[in-house]
Amino acid sequence: MTLPSLGLITEQAIAGAISTGTHGSGKCSLSHYIAEVRIACYDVTTGEPIIRTISDGVELKAARCSLGCLGVIVSVGLWARPQYQVEEYFRRHATLAEVLAAEEFYPLQQFYVVPWKWDFYGQHRREVTGPRSWLASLYRLYFWLTFDIGMHLVIMTLVQLLRSRRGVLYFYRYLMPWTVIHGWKVVDKSYDMLIMEHELFRHSEIEIFVKRSQLTTTIPFVIELLRHFGGDTHALSLPTQERLQTLGMLDSLERCFGIYTHHYPICVRRVLPDDTLISMASSDDEDYYAISIISYARPNERQGFIRFAEHLARTTAEIFQARPHWGKYCPIDAETVSNLYPNLAEFRVLCSRADPSGRFRNQWVSRLLFGEK
Repeated sequence: MTLPSLGLITEQAIAGAISTGTHGSGKCSLSHYIAEVRIACYDVTTGEPIIRTISDGVELKAARCSLGCLGVIVSVGLWARPQYQVEEYFRRHATLAEVLAAEEFYPLQQFYVVPWKWDFYGQHRREVTGPRSWLASLYRLYFWLTFDIGMHLVIMTLVQLLRSRRGVLYFYRYLMPWTVIHGWKVVDKSYDMLIMEHELFRHSEIEIFVKRSQLTTTIPFVIELLRHFGGDTHALSLPTQERLQTLGMLDSLERCFGIYTHHYPICVRRVLPDDTLISMASSDDEDYYAISIISYARPNERQGFIRFAEHLARTTAEIFQARPHWGKYCPIDAETVSNLYPNLAEFRVLCSRADPSGRFRNQWVSRLLFGEK
């Protein structure tokens, strides 16, 4: 058996994974598949500690992704499915339209925007019924040495040791494309295909979620921001400048010119609509796409990335209604959260009913979800 949805990193607790909407394999988030949640909380009448079971209704939608606000998760009941096979191969695409068109045949795919070349690499995936490829073990070794280990060591050397902007640009423009083997179709177990060893190297990350209808305009906008922060004088198009000027965000963005050189491929993954109240992909109609931007700068040298992430979160929330991932860097305020999540008011009522004194909230949750100072 296996889980119906897997994140890139499996070294995490189930409670944390569902509480923040972990996703990653072309399906709904893991939260969507939760059928029952048992939580330790306090009886509203007596104030005594109890364990409650939530298994249906709107309260289950809230408990599936609650950021801990309903109580301490003791256990969950979730749907599983038989282990299955996934076919995968890489292919370069010149345009976003090309890689999105492949989704019809490879619905589990994810793709990457390569910085400083700004082309696209599709990691095309689909469920198949065939046997495991006889070269699957070799493919797994290639992937582990090249991407899980090798690429990260190169990036960390360029960013943390050499601090070389030119080295980053050269690597992505001339060297990285040679590491990708195109068209090598391999079939292997879903568990092996859908995850990475991303926990091996410490990093910072912001991930924003946009609806499918916004994706084709959000990706070019994100690229413009990255180019501007990287020192490209022609990065911001006139329509982008006019839009940011109207929102009162252009002046602060211009002061960030050249302060951060992005150095990691931008990963884009589809997430089917979740039947939840406040997971990032909670939706009644459209699929969401998660756009992940990662930095390997040293902790004391992340100011440029932090400034970029703050501008990215604010501008894309205002323009594209983008939702930052709860479990990653999330630099937005309570007003923005209220605008992005139409079911937030209902979630607040359920939390206040289950935890009227707010014992299960930390300062960040109280400020962001409940508007408290």
